[in-house]
Parts: sequence; structure tokens; C-alpha cells
Amino acid sequence: MKWLLISPHYPPKKSGVGDYTQFLKKSLEEHSLEVDVLHDGNFLKSWKSLDVLSLNDMLDWSTYDEVIIQYTPNMYNPKGGINLLFPFVVSSIARRHKNVSIYFHEVAFPYRKTLKSFILNFFHRIQAHLLIKNAKRVFTSSDIFVNLLTDSYKTEAKKISVGSNIPISRINPLEIKSEFLINENDNYIVLFGGFHESKKYEQFYELIDSIDLKIIHIGMTKDRLPEQVKSLKLDGYIFTDYLSDREVSGVLQCGYPLYCYFDDGASTRRGSLIAGLNHGCRVITNFSSFTDSIFKGFESIKKIKTQDDVLEVFNNDEKYFKSEPVVRINQSPFEWQIIARDYIDLLK
Repeated sequence: MKWLLISPHYPPKKSGVGDYTQFLKKSLEEHSLEVDVLHDGNFLKSWKSLDVLSLNDMLDWSTYDEVIIQYTPNMYNPKGGINLLFPFVVSSIARRHKNVSIYFHEVAFPYRKTLKSFILNFFHRIQAHLLIKNAKRVFTSSDIFVNLLTDSYKTEAKKISVGSNIPISRINPLEIKSEFLINENDNYIVLFGGFHESKKYEQFYELIDSIDLKIIHIGMTKDRLPEQVKSLKLDGYIFTDYLSDREVSGVLQCGYPLYCYFDDGASTRRGSLIAGLNHGCRVITNFSSFTDSIFKGFESIKKIKTQDDVLEVFNNDEKYFKSEPVVRINQSPFEWQIIARDYIDLLK
């Protein structure tokens, strides 16, 4: 069996979809498949018009048993993801190769009552319709996208989980604690990634400024903190700066709870949440209408409604913020071997 994955980007160029494709390729190959990847760093220079047109002639499509497009609209054109030529090229490929499938990481830019969002949403929806029309199978990551594709696009979509882009490394957490001078007597909570309005990290820093709880912030440095955060005490806070995947895995294995509060709640779009769960972390997060049912079965999740609830957790269970061994579950839905098997089973 020989499969082709089409991805907008691929390592060493960094993007969530590129990382996803790399991990998927490796896992499919472990299932004895031969896998090629077409991306903007090998066969194509870019996803602009002339380069996309050359897709038709650059490969012998008949040599592949399956062609799977990893799709999120904004990555197939840097100008807002409006690229109507791409679906038409896919249509041409599908006429010659009947086994073209689409995995929707995102369907369309959400309409937010602005002219820009209306234009992007309008064109992205047209592109999605055109792609679906030519797809043998449609896959996506979450219940909400399954419902969207079923109700608005009138197509049957199958759900396949996304995986963690932070592989679990064999590393002694004591080494990590020693490297970053983590004090075993202190209470810590872990934050992962930069400041973004959907995370409300600024408000979280201010919230815990007055209690005996300290932050380990993966990927952050003091000089990159927002001004309103720099004015806080920050005594004993740990900022790791950029870490390798192995080092991130080590911090997650130290056994402190991971804070994953988002405007739209827990969802399959949140890589930090999935990485934490896959590592066996205790996770503090919130649920919303966007929260996939897959998250509701994790005993390691402590659900909160507002950020203020963290204070209640701390006041009632201070030991929750002490280090303890991680407990990884067997057959996590976010393991790449399981994800690869789902693809193989659904494409039989």
C-alpha cells in the first residue's frame, strides 16, 4: 500500500498541520505503509496559482492507493486562505484518482460580524463545498466539526482524533527540576505557550499574585511578559524560554497540574491540552459548547467554570499543586499509533 499525504507545510517549516502530517506519516509507516508527503518545501515552491496548477502533472497519481489532503484554508494561501484554484485542481486530480480524501482541521474562518470575517467565511465555505464534492471520504477532529459538515455541508464526516505534537520522552523529571531550580516545597502550576487573548494569561497571573502558588511557564521569558504582568511580584516564578520537545516532555512529567483555560473551552484545537493529557498530567480546564465528548472521559481533568475557581481549588486542596507522578492511560485516543489505525480502518 502506498499513500500520499498533501500538507500545506512540513518540517522544518513549523505549523500545527505540518507537525501533524509528520507524526502521521511516521505512524502509518510503522503499520507497513509506504507514505509520501507533498508540501510547499519539496514538490511545490508555494500554494500560489502557477505552482498549484502544476500539481496535475508533477506526480503519477495512479501509483498511490490513497491520497489524503490535510486541510485548513488559511495555510493554502497566505492572504486569508482564499484560494479557489486549489479545489479545482483537487477536482482534476480526483477525476483521475478516485481515492482522494480530505481531513478538515478547520472548515472556514468563523463569521464574527465584521466585513473581513464575512468575506473569509464566504470564500472558505465555497472552497469547502468544492473539496467535499470531490472527496471519497471526509474526516475531521471533533464532534462540532462533524455536526457542521453534516448539517451545513450535507456530507458524512468521520472523526479521527488529533495527536500530541510533543512526543513522550524518556527523561528523569529530577533532571528537569534541577535544571530549572524547581523547589519541591513550593506549589506550582504549569502554563504552556505564549500570551493570547483566548487564554487570558494576563488575568490569571493577576489572580494568583496574592496566594502561595507559583507558575512554571513553558516557552516564556520575563522580558517578553506583557507590561501589566511585569509589574507583579513574580517571586519564585520559573520561565523556561524556548525548549526542545524532549525538555517540554520533561516539564510535563514533573507532575504539576497544567492550566488550560480557554475562551472557547477544551477542544481538539488546543495542542497544549492534548499534550498534557497524553503525558498523564492533571489538567485544569473549562468546558464549553465547543468541547468534544472525548475530553469528558478523562479522570485527570479538573473542570472549572471561571478562572476564579482556581483559587477555590487551591484553598480546598493545596496538595493538588505539589509534584506527583504522572499516570498515563493505556490506549489514549491521542496516541499516533491509534490515529494511524483509525485512518487505515476507515479507508478500507
